[in-house]
Amino acid sequence: MPALIGFGFWLSLVIGIVFLGLYSHRVASEKRSMSEALLATQMALAREQTLRWVDMAIDNGIDLGFEGSDEPIMIRGQHLLLGEALNNLIDNALRYTPSPGRITVSLSKHQRQVILAVEDSGPGIAQDERERVFDRFYRVLGSRAEGSGLGLAIVKEIAVRHHAKIQITDAHIKPENGCGARFEILFLAIA
Repeated sequence: MPALIGFGFWLSLVIGIVFLGLYSHRVASEKRSMSEALLATQMALAREQTLRWVDMAIDNGIDLGFEGSDEPIMIRGQHLLLGEALNNLIDNALRYTPSPGRITVSLSKHQRQVILAVEDSGPGIAQDERERVFDRFYRVLGSRAEGSGLGLAIVKEIAVRHHAKIQITDAHIKPENGCGARFEILFLAIA
């Protein structure tokens, strides 16, 4: 059976394990404060990361969009890690959203909270699976999407590193089949 799985799968699995191991260790042991990242710059990062996935979305019959405000929003964070978290969320949404589908990436501020969200019109995630999908190597039974089960575990580790909360809700997008999923990373805004 392992011979049937391609080299790309194994390579992505090894990279994911290494990435997760490195940042799990740093989350537990690193005490120094993170450098400040502006979400005005982060807004640009979110747009840029979303744009990187547009061609793949078009090829898969998915409408990928970005929503964000023009006001500067600030959090404490690391640009590279925040980009990795967003890339993993978009990649996950593309894997599970059937064509024709819709994915919206958004960045907003509500009072003292910054919300980075990726919402899709896919099948959604059952309530009893929502915590488990963040476990390493966990895959929802019956899903046909390829992957190692590490992407959402990496997202959670990055959220923890940034003292942020991650949650899954039903999507606001109304898909024809299923209920869609909305992944939100909730950061504390800097005034």
